[in-house]
Amino acid sequence: MFRKKVICVGCGGSIHFLETLARCGVGRFVLFDGDRFENTNIATQGAYLSDIGKYKTDVIKERIVQIHPDAEVIAVKRFVDDTLTDEAFAFLTGIQDDSPQDVLLCGCTDDFYAQDRCTNLAMRFGVPYLAAQIFAGGTGHEVLFWVPGLTEACPGCMLSTRYKKVLAGDAKEKGESAGTPPFITDHLNALKADFALKILCNSEETTKYYCSLEKYADRNYIMTSFEGEVSAPAFEPLYETEKTETDLTYPAATVAIGQDKEADCPLCAEKGT
Repeated sequence: MFRKKVICVGCGGSIHFLETLARCGVGRFVLFDGDRFENTNIATQGAYLSDIGKYKTDVIKERIVQIHPDAEVIAVKRFVDDTLTDEAFAFLTGIQDDSPQDVLLCGCTDDFYAQDRCTNLAMRFGVPYLAAQIFAGGTGHEVLFWVPGLTEACPGCMLSTRYKKVLAGDAKEKGESAGTPPFITDHLNALKADFALKILCNSEETTKYYCSLEKYADRNYIMTSFEGEVSAPAFEPLYETEKTETDLTYPAATVAIGQDKEADCPLCAEKGT
């Protein structure tokens, strides 16, 4: 675990996710975020009053080291946007010097273009990618991942409808998680940590996660619904069961949804995957 590296882009809401990975022994972290903690982050991102005004990357670095003193943590106080070249990203992260099976790039920002950039970086450098987002008001959340040589559908395939809407100007460029109860963020972070370990340890024979991703190879989009408020075909069988079976209900149902490769996916075509 000590040689595993997690690169996290957008760190505020992922504090507990990163802390959990440190507790699991992950030894190397690279954190990207240009924001400082604000008062509202006490409710939404696990911040404390003593954190207000500090860079999120600095606060999280300190917490990781408090948990795992030997961990190597690089805090980059900037956003991953068009001002950061691919070459600069590679230099800051050392991604080209690592074995792909030891690296996980995480896009944990609610900005569409930032997540798209993270996807492109993962595909360019051939490293596993995990992304997550909370739905408006905390009605649910999503986790998706891409692992070279394992998963067929890339993030562009899985989110093709969203790509088309945003690029056509028919959808917001940023997610809206205002009003989300903190425990839903905690739930998302727990799910992210589970799949992060599945990805990082998939080839490690001595761990419980060895080859655990195979069952998700074509179901690499995971969605959670809270209180039956997320309308999606994948949840319809559960909701129908609730109507007829009085002893069952699904207050926080999570499903791994089958994904197909999109024939006209611009990301796959561009990267030749």
